[in-house]
Amino acid sequence: MTLYAVWTRMSNNWYIQFHANGGSGTMANETFQFGVSKAISANSFTRSGYTFVGWAAGPSGSVKWESRESVRDLTTIAEAKVHLYAVWFPNGYAETFHDGFECSQNTWTTSSYSPWTFETTSTAYDTDHGSDIASSGQLSGFNTSWVQTTGIVGPCTLRFHYRKDFANGTFSVLCDGMSVFSDSTAARSSTWIGKEVSIPSGTHTIRVQFTQTSGTAYNGVDVDNLYIVYDTEVTQ
Repeated sequence: MTLYAVWTRMSNNWYIQFHANGGSGTMANETFQFGVSKAISANSFTRSGYTFVGWAAGPSGSVKWESRESVRDLTTIAEAKVHLYAVWFPNGYAETFHDGFECSQNTWTTSSYSPWTFETTSTAYDTDHGSDIASSGQLSGFNTSWVQTTGIVGPCTLRFHYRKDFANGTFSVLCDGMSVFSDSTAARSSTWIGKEVSIPSGTHTIRVQFTQTSGTAYNGVDVDNLYIVYDTEVTQ
């Protein structure tokens, strides 16, 4: 006869320990049971001039869990503590790129084909902060040039100004690969056009791009004065 060991956990509990991460206040450790889904407690930390936008796995991490998100078995170790760190964004404007990205809070990458460049011009939209603009450059042959950043936390509003230097092409802004704004009108213009689009809850990749829609080489689009805006406090 073969005998098999039978194992029973000494405890069926694990815990979340909350960290204010620059904020103030206290939150008690929260108890969870293995195999049971449960919502994370609402944030009770505060930070003057900032909005709480979610929880990260480390003090400098991006949002991994949203407020009151349901979680299950974030560890396999009984009685272990999982550490969650509050993520804060400044109230009002959170500048992403502005006059050539040099004031960036985020890391922007650009396409290898016709990468975006920064040009100095006296006709920039916001000359109070310099005279350089982000430009898609010249494209031909139905190609696309883009610049993008990751880790944008919503809900928020994306505000920007752009100037068309194309007759056959499409300027668009994408959130996680889905278009949230597009302009394909076949008319060049030296006038700056201001737009804003809503970005939903969650953590997103934002891409700004220009696609040439003819075989002829044309300059694409100039972009200036782009901001991520948090107009109101996030409701807990």
